[in-house]
Amino acid sequence: MTPQSSARRVHAPRTFIRRSATFLVAAALVGGVPLVAQALTEEPATEALVESITVPPITVPPITAAPITGLELADSAPAVDSRIPDLGADLEVAAPSATASVPDVAPPSDPALEAVILVLTDAYEWDERSPRVEALQQALGVAVDGWYGQATHRAHGAAMEFVGLPTDTLPVPVLPPGPPAEQWAALRDCESGGDYSITNPSGKYRGAYQFDRSTWNSVAERHAPALVGVDPAAASPADQDAMALALYSERGARPWPRCGRHLN
Repeated sequence: MTPQSSARRVHAPRTFIRRSATFLVAAALVGGVPLVAQALTEEPATEALVESITVPPITVPPITAAPITGLELADSAPAVDSRIPDLGADLEVAAPSATASVPDVAPPSDPALEAVILVLTDAYEWDERSPRVEALQQALGVAVDGWYGQATHRAHGAAMEFVGLPTDTLPVPVLPPGPPAEQWAALRDCESGGDYSITNPSGKYRGAYQFDRSTWNSVAERHAPALVGVDPAAASPADQDAMALALYSERGARPWPRCGRHLN
């Protein structure tokens, strides 16, 4: 037989235990709600700490720009180093004044040119035959025969114009007496129609006065050596007129048997 304890065990009814547990849970729930709500509504401690730190404001003094005047610019410009020479001043001093007189400097003389000028400006006569005419012809580069005639006169005038000298000092051509100009015009019209460059169909007679080459050269040898060998139809009208007059002075109107009737 099992011995029994002297103390009596009191067994609580199960219904009581369940009611007590329910009451405790309800009390915990009811009492815990405000704590949880309070915890949710409170701000975190870190935010409170951040708010508690205050940074003093930084103040920047205002910048006030004063207006820049021309005087200030001049004052602020760097000073010119006095050691640098003023080139402009030197140039002004060195430049000649407008009123300064420039001495006349004569160009260097050329003896050869001076000799040619003296020969050109010498006084000659028409139909002159002399050594000085030979010197003139040598200077002109024409045939040298010592006779101042038509060819020399033409070359002399061209040379005077080339060097810028007046030609009014040249000798005036003096032709032998002969028919008047209108009679010569009638002769030319009869012989060639007044054409200085024409030739007849055979080619023998040439120019306004229908010279043949042999007659032309013969007259030129005596009166105008520079024209010897020149084609009568290619000679200038003045040379053809002079040769016709020279031929007339020697032989009259006979060299033109048909048209010579126009010459008295």
